[in-house]
Amino acid sequence: MIVARSIYETGKYILTGLSVSVCFTAFAWFVKPEISKLIIPRVVSLSQSHAADLEGLDLDPIYLSGSERNADLGGLYITKYGYVGDGLYGELVTADTRVVAMHRFLIDHGSPMAGEAETFVSAADDVGLDWRLVASISGVESAFGQLIPYNSYNGWGWRGGPGGDFSNFGSWEAGIRYVTTRIAEGYGTTMSVFTMEPIYCPPCGMNPEHAWANGVAGYMAQLDNYRREL
Repeated sequence: MIVARSIYETGKYILTGLSVSVCFTAFAWFVKPEISKLIIPRVVSLSQSHAADLEGLDLDPIYLSGSERNADLGGLYITKYGYVGDGLYGELVTADTRVVAMHRFLIDHGSPMAGEAETFVSAADDVGLDWRLVASISGVESAFGQLIPYNSYNGWGWRGGPGGDFSNFGSWEAGIRYVTTRIAEGYGTTMSVFTMEPIYCPPCGMNPEHAWANGVAGYMAQLDNYRREL
């Protein structure tokens, strides 16, 4: 009797576990998609309307890739540049596509500034500068912040220290915001990179291949492609 009861109890637990598993599977495959059809369009519409009315931003619905679902997108979760669904719909985001494109672009290039994707965009917006420019300059000057004077957070070869030494910033955010503001003030917001080249990097401007300007322009084009592919 004891053995039979033990077998009965074990079988009952197994069947209970299987039932729960079947219920979760059924929910994931059949119920959740139907709920999504009703809820997600409304969530997207509300967040887009909120951003447009309060911030003047146009947000787009984006589904994050697997690794990005748990990634810190540089403040994307809590700021005016994006809104993320929670719980079952945590993979859904309505966002300024520039921020997501910048994040993926910097990650793919191994940049320590990937967490500042939104900073690049918001700093550029603040001064009316092309959102792609400052990140692209860092690609040519420092491999996107990977080759810099120790602990300087200076990915732009920016010289503003004593005697023309490289500038030191307290953080990547501080560096991005400072350089973005100074470029807008010193070069304007509409100057092409080829006009900018002999001023920003005089030796580069003397090179007939214009490697600096072509490099910056190439990275800017890459960022456009990242955004289009979202």
